[in-house]
Amino acid sequence: MYLKRLEIQGFKTFANRTVIEFPLGVTAIVGPNGSGKSNVTDAIRWVLGEQSFSALRCRRTEDLIYSGGGKRAAQGMAEVALTIDNTDRTLPLDFNEVTIMRRSFRSGENEYFLNKNKVRLRDIQEATSPLASSYTLINQGLVDAALTLRPEERRSLFEDAASISLSVSKRAEAERRLKQTEDNLGRILDTLAEIEPRLKVLRRQAREAEQVHEIETALQQALLVAYRRQWQAAQSLVAQAETTFAAAEQALTQAQIEHSQSEHQLGALRQQRDAQQQVVEHKQQQLAQFEREWETIEREWAVLSERQQALITRRDEANERQQTFEHEQTQAHARALELAEQATQAQAALLAQRQALSTIEAGEQATIAARRDAEQALKQAEAAALQASKALNEAEQRAKLQHERWQALDNELAANQQKLAASQDRIQQAQSQHEQAQALYQQAELAYNQAQTNEEAAQKSLLEARNLRREHEEAVAYARREADALHSRLDALRRTAVAGAGMFTGVRAALQWAEKQQRQFAVVASVIEVPAELETALEVALGARLQNIIVPQWDDAEAAIAELKRTDAGRATFLPLDSLRSPRPSRIPQAKGVLGVASELVNYAENYERAVQHLLGRTIVVEDLATARRILAELDGGWTIVTLGGEQVGSSGAMTGGAKTREAGTLRRERELRELPAQLASAQQQLSNNEQTLKQAIDAIGIAEKAVREADQVRRTNRSAMEKARDSLAQRQRGLQQSEQEHQWQAQRSTNVQQEQASLSEQIAASQAEIERHLTVVAEHESAVAAARNQAEIAADASRASEERVAAARAAIVSSDATLQATQRAQRDQQQLIDGLVRRSRDDQQRQHELAEQLALTEAQSVVLAERRQQASAQREAANAEQAPVLEALSQINLALQQAEQHERAAAQAFVQAQASLSRAESQVASANTRRDHVWERCAEENIDIEQLDVSQTAAFEQAELSAQALNEHIDQLRNKVRRMGTINPLAPQEYTELGERHQFLTEQVRDIRHAADGLRELINELETAMNSRFAQTFSAVAEEFSQAFTRLFGGGTAQLILNDPNSSESGIDIIAQPPGKRRQPLSLLSGGERSLTAVALLVALLKVNPTPFCVMDEVDAALDEANVVRLREQLLEMSQHTQFVLVTHNRGTVEAASTLYGVTMNPDGASKVLSIRLDQLVDDGGAVRIVETVG
Repeated sequence: MYLKRLEIQGFKTFANRTVIEFPLGVTAIVGPNGSGKSNVTDAIRWVLGEQSFSALRCRRTEDLIYSGGGKRAAQGMAEVALTIDNTDRTLPLDFNEVTIMRRSFRSGENEYFLNKNKVRLRDIQEATSPLASSYTLINQGLVDAALTLRPEERRSLFEDAASISLSVSKRAEAERRLKQTEDNLGRILDTLAEIEPRLKVLRRQAREAEQVHEIETALQQALLVAYRRQWQAAQSLVAQAETTFAAAEQALTQAQIEHSQSEHQLGALRQQRDAQQQVVEHKQQQLAQFEREWETIEREWAVLSERQQALITRRDEANERQQTFEHEQTQAHARALELAEQATQAQAALLAQRQALSTIEAGEQATIAARRDAEQALKQAEAAALQASKALNEAEQRAKLQHERWQALDNELAANQQKLAASQDRIQQAQSQHEQAQALYQQAELAYNQAQTNEEAAQKSLLEARNLRREHEEAVAYARREADALHSRLDALRRTAVAGAGMFTGVRAALQWAEKQQRQFAVVASVIEVPAELETALEVALGARLQNIIVPQWDDAEAAIAELKRTDAGRATFLPLDSLRSPRPSRIPQAKGVLGVASELVNYAENYERAVQHLLGRTIVVEDLATARRILAELDGGWTIVTLGGEQVGSSGAMTGGAKTREAGTLRRERELRELPAQLASAQQQLSNNEQTLKQAIDAIGIAEKAVREADQVRRTNRSAMEKARDSLAQRQRGLQQSEQEHQWQAQRSTNVQQEQASLSEQIAASQAEIERHLTVVAEHESAVAAARNQAEIAADASRASEERVAAARAAIVSSDATLQATQRAQRDQQQLIDGLVRRSRDDQQRQHELAEQLALTEAQSVVLAERRQQASAQREAANAEQAPVLEALSQINLALQQAEQHERAAAQAFVQAQASLSRAESQVASANTRRDHVWERCAEENIDIEQLDVSQTAAFEQAELSAQALNEHIDQLRNKVRRMGTINPLAPQEYTELGERHQFLTEQVRDIRHAADGLRELINELETAMNSRFAQTFSAVAEEFSQAFTRLFGGGTAQLILNDPNSSESGIDIIAQPPGKRRQPLSLLSGGERSLTAVALLVALLKVNPTPFCVMDEVDAALDEANVVRLREQLLEMSQHTQFVLVTHNRGTVEAASTLYGVTMNPDGASKVLSIRLDQLVDDGGAVRIVETVG
């Protein structure tokens, strides 16, 4: 796989479409600073999916798009396409050639294409994953970072070389999935822990729900009978109410018929009244209409009279205006004739002046042509003279440079002869120094080996001391845990004692009261000391009496009992020492297995003897029941026997025993409260002793570490001496080789100088002849320029005179033309005035005619209007006469209507009474229905469907002929049973089934998840093992290649890669470098060039161990001198057999490694341009490369 082609358009400074072809081998890209050559690297980085703006040297997407400059507008899109040869299928794509394209718009949108198909960024990243190496694209920043990175960060470079980045990602993904799996497992286990108690509860609730279901079934049967009886009673009430409602409804119908008839008669009378009322209103409307017409005619008569008078006035005014218009028209025609004469005269004068101008302009064209020819001849003569002068200057400059170069070569030849003699002396001296340095190195190596042996012995002693310290640390930790446990136990017991835990409520209350009253109360358990082996026996013997309270006097006990009664705080047993009676001493059998009287086997204070004798004075402790049986016959009444195992035998022969129901808690706590302080003190003393021993072991480690440091110092001193001797030996050897190479180079250089001097002598002679020829040509051209300049001046004078005559003629024409224009404008104005007068006169005559017509019309309208006035007056008088008989008929109809309304009101009252009766009957029906509905609702509440009742299901109740009271009592009993069952979860059986299934499912999931987690752990271990193995192999190979590359690039010296912690899978990597002629020192103390060269050596080693298909280097040689650049070039040429290189550089030495060369320049508009160039187009500008463009 290799890069074939890069196409850029609109990206950063590449405004135009630019295509760069990349053949196999080394391709170099050169150009001045700021020309945009590094933008080629950025384009490759960007098209491969880079998302970091800092890596692309910008801040936002818009910075990637060409922003314009000069007269060139900004572009709206950046596009880069990279074509890769994929014949070897390095990329996971089934194409021989892969083209990756990326576009960005100013809106921030990005588009990605793979072989012209639009894809996602993730598709590009997956397709180019084999190229995701840290050193596929190398810039100056990566070179510096290779050394400035922390050792842990530098490890990533080696992981890339080992090709374990994918494994690292897989391991991280597996660890993430394992964490998710463990989290899921924890959540499922938590869910199971929550489900299991719920499952038990649901199992109980399901059983209770079944019981309630049986009771509710019986209750339902009883309710069926009860509600059926209630339903039948309600149905009977509904039937009676419906009969009453039917009778009331019939009476209402009869009243409604009578009321309708009276309403019909009343309606007919009202219609007659309305008709007569309409006749009256019609007559009144006619009279009002005649009145309105009379008033309208009177108004029209007044308006017509005023209009006739106005028309007569306007006719007289129009006659006067017509006479004025005729007078103004006569004056305007006279002025128009006068202006026409003036215009004719001005037009004739303008025609004569234009003919004269044509004659003058024809002469001027001839003078202009002559002047132009003279000026052209002058320019040609001057150009020829300038060219000849330039050729002369170039020839003289070449001759001068050739003389200077010949003199410099002569001086160099003399100096070389002296250097040859001096270099021969240095060779002899270097051979002697090399032999001495070799002897010193052998001595230093022997001393270093001895120091290393001593250091290993000291390290062994240190390891033994550290092992001993570890043992003591474990002892201290154990002692500290023991002391902490004792302290915690003692503290817990004391807190328990203070809180009264385990005591009866009355005992605790009495003790608290005594403490407040400052009285001396004590519990039995706290005043006796019982051996550990007797604790069980005495716990059984005393039982609850362990909490009896010993008080000094009877009064104390009486006061405490009174307080307990007052506060209702419980009960307690008190033992007043002043009134207790001790049992009489008695002899006990002396037999095997009899331990003695219990009161004699315990310890107590003397003042408590009465109480102890009272409690334990008649109790015998034996080993077992067999012993108790043997001695029972020898004892009189009142004795109690207890065994060590906790059995109890009374003097009557009654036995108590069996499994232990309680531990020896009270006595044991009291014993521990007595013994723990001493045990704690002993443990703390043991801890102090162990800590002292540990301190001594730590001191021993310090002594051993000091011995190791001293041995290490001696070793490092001897090693430094050995390395210095080795460096001195290498330096002497390099000095010898350098002296020999210098001698050979000086000899060869002297030969080359002599050959170049001979060539320069021939060139100087040729340059002198060329100068003489150019002098003759320059003189001839200068004479021709003088003659042409004289002829051009004569033609210019003639041209200026002709121009002045033309200007005068044109000024006269302009003046005459202005006079003509003014006269013509006056003519147009006068004609417009005449046209206006004619138009106004015509309009006025038209208005006079219209006024005459309007006046004749008004006279005719006056005659018609007089006739209408007379007719309207006659109609108004006739209408007034017709009003009286119509009003009389309306009065009679109103009287009959009043009588009919009284009859209708009587019928309506009877109808209302019938409606009231119907409403009462309807209420009865509604009440009966409500009662029936109430029964229905109760049935619905009890889930009983009366309409679908099956009589056979209630036969038992029917046959029993239970009364209503007995049936209700039976129902109440069943309801009480349901209530006593409490709140029941009716869904418990279903929930129990569902939760059981979920519990089973989660249990299976736990098994599956644990199996998956085990598989993930195995995968992580396998990946870890494979990565460690691969990394170790790669590290070893890179370390070896780095050492060789360092020596080759520096021309000597040594370098080494070391792991900070070889036993760690995340160990960092340090670099130890010693340039030639220098001692070993930290990387931070190296010079800039040495640091860069060291970083280049590391990158070369990485590329050799794991060659990438291609590598783009951006000015990695910036900080290297000429000699180091030569070494770098040799390395690049060697590696180019396996890796395609694209170099962005300033250095001519690096460029010489390239088989293909491109130059980048920048136009004035800020756009970069790429040129395919040859090496002879490059100029060495102080070590940097400058492009010389050729025009051909």
